[in-house]
Amino acid sequence: PEGGVFLLLGVLCGIHREGRIIEAAAAAAGTPAMVRCSGASAANAARGARELVEAGATRLLSFGVAGGLADDARPGDLLTPERVLDQCDGDWAADPEWLAALRAAWPEGRPDAVLGVDMAATTIGQKVFLGAAFPAAVAVDMESHHLARAAAEAGLPFLCVRAVADDRRSLLPRAAMAGVGPAGDERPHRVLLSLLYRPHEIKALIRLARASGRAFRTLGRVGRAGPCLGVGGA
Repeated sequence: PEGGVFLLLGVLCGIHREGRIIEAAAAAAGTPAMVRCSGASAANAARGARELVEAGATRLLSFGVAGGLADDARPGDLLTPERVLDQCDGDWAADPEWLAALRAAWPEGRPDAVLGVDMAATTIGQKVFLGAAFPAAVAVDMESHHLARAAAEAGLPFLCVRAVADDRRSLLPRAAMAGVGPAGDERPHRVLLSLLYRPHEIKALIRLARASGRAFRTLGRVGRAGPCLGVGGA
């Protein structure tokens, strides 16, 4: 309880690996958190956001990796955006008090906006186009705009915490997308099967694995500082 109000963190991620970071933080703090994973599906992201609100979440967090759009966005960069945008003029502000607490703990977090899209930006051309169309956005993901919209509609505080997993000069191999299940589960056998048909993607997949490893190390460090994320009090 905080000021007599029971706090329940609702978290929207893309994949289970992201969600496990928050679940571990919540377990360590002994505080409740609900996690939904979209599996790179716009419909799942919108549904997951609604479910978190309907289940009684009192604050909403978008947490996970993002694709770089800005020239200087590098794998492992921490993003603590002040705003989340979408491609239809949507513009939502992060909760200022919650964001200030996060920034106090992680001042290196970039404040630039994050852009939400409903289709994965997998090619260099798509990233360049989005970066030019939305110059205020440092990175792109598929969940934040759905959660920000749900938070605004419900009158709940919202925060976005992301880490860059691939820069704008890197494509996202189809094999990597094949490895994400509809519920955000990891399917390594699908990755291997995809590589049988697209062996030329092996080098790109290795580069992505190294870059995303830096992103997950960043998320892991932030996750271990639970209170600034709303886990264990904020």
